[in-house]
Amino acid sequence: MTDGRFTVRVPRPDLALLDALVERHAADERELMHQWRARHRHLPAGELASAHRRLRVEVAAERAAGRLLGTRSLLVAHGLHTELRERGWDRDWPDPGEARWRRVAPGRPGDGAGTADPTVPAPVELPGDLAQRLTRACHWHLQDHRRQHRATLDRRHGGREAWSRKADRGDADVLAHLEAFRAGIVTEAQVLRAAVERILTPARR
Repeated sequence: MTDGRFTVRVPRPDLALLDALVERHAADERELMHQWRARHRHLPAGELASAHRRLRVEVAAERAAGRLLGTRSLLVAHGLHTELRERGWDRDWPDPGEARWRRVAPGRPGDGAGTADPTVPAPVELPGDLAQRLTRACHWHLQDHRRQHRATLDRRHGGREAWSRKADRGDADVLAHLEAFRAGIVTEAQVLRAAVERILTPARR
């Protein structure tokens, strides 16, 4: 199973807002637990175990609905589920086998590299199945994206060797296609930032 540890880089005000949302969810969960204990403190042991099971089901249902997300990891995971679903990526993906997707490269524009980086790290730990879905989705999207661009270049410029030579000579059309290819790469980091933005947008209104 894929390691679920990720670090999302976000602007400092966004991290403060994200953690404030986490605290609101955590406060709601504390209140729920307080009320639950008050209602069930006199139950005999046999009935208490059953009540605990019902509580776990209730909490799971609340979290699935976007409530009681009292840790940063829970909140980001919920946003990521929505982001993957909106992209059409919330499905099972084949194992990429030996062609492992390498987690995103610092140094891509917007990924938080460089000395003037205005962002701060926000570590999260995703469930293994969700982390795997994200990683595989990015891998297979890259494969499709690469195939489409290579097919276009092959068709317009007579095959890979021909357009590679043209790229070396600075051919404007080939270079524009290669730049479009690079710009269209979607990384895990970008999807996670989109998930965080999806969470924060309603809170800014």
